[in-house]
Amino acid sequence: MHKFLLYTVMTIFLMGCGDDTGSDGNSNQVISPALAPSNYVTTRDKIRPDFGNDAPAKGQSRIDPVTGVKITRLTDASELSGTDDALIVYSRYTPENTDGKYFLAFGSNSTSSWLIERETGNVIAKLGNINNREIGEAHELRWDISGQYPNRLYYRYDMSFYRIDDVGADIMQHTLLKDFSALVPDATKIYNDVEGDSSNDSD
Repeated sequence: MHKFLLYTVMTIFLMGCGDDTGSDGNSNQVISPALAPSNYVTTRDKIRPDFGNDAPAKGQSRIDPVTGVKITRLTDASELSGTDDALIVYSRYTPENTDGKYFLAFGSNSTSSWLIERETGNVIAKLGNINNREIGEAHELRWDISGQYPNRLYYRYDMSFYRIDDVGADIMQHTLLKDFSALVPDATKIYNDVEGDSSNDSD
């Protein structure tokens, strides 16, 4: 039995080691994917979106001819009071919450922001702090990314760190998580800024 198995394995091995030329004389050579031609952009050149003659209207989509990516316009700055632009600012922090229902748009002044419903594009609210003052990218609004609290936002203001428990509630409740004034009494504000790395697990 063992001899039969060994003979079978050797026969298959020898057949596999034969000439790689097919019966028609053509080579059956496999081209490595690394050597195959590619349409991917592999340089560090910027890929600027091509909207055609005009940018799409809010809610409309275009297919980018270079990448094939579907680009959908989510905002119209004319709906956002006090700013000429609607930005996501730095890409290292997601503007969208974990269940995809809401996203944040920031004003060009860095001190204003809006909560927008992803599916409808409706502007739900202009965000404010615990005293109803405007907050924006300068206040480092960050979604909870634990997956357990998709509607929870964190932000800082002056020397304190806060949480908005549920941005979808009729009245947003703000919770003071930490006042750092006693730790650094001569300071005027705390900040991580966009260059640092805050907790990636929202802990």
